Amino acid sequence: MFVRFVRMTFQEDKTEEFQEIFDSSKDKIRAVHGCQHLVLMRDINQPNIYMTHRFLRVIMICYHTGFKH
Repeated sequence: MFVRFVRMTFQEDKTEEFQEIFDSSKDKIRAVHGCQHLVLMRDINQPNIYMTHRFLRVIMICYHTGFKH
């Protein structure tokens, strides 16, 4: 399991635009192979700061050794 956090800071006048883009893209992000969870969070003290939190099921394959994990 791979947990990914992404913190993003936007100009205050661009947060609504980002929210619209995220809302229109979230189903595509969730449809990515291995994505098991996606959440968008917004800082309550600094509303121009967002963070995404994703759980990804990852299968690692090392072709040069033949090792599969």
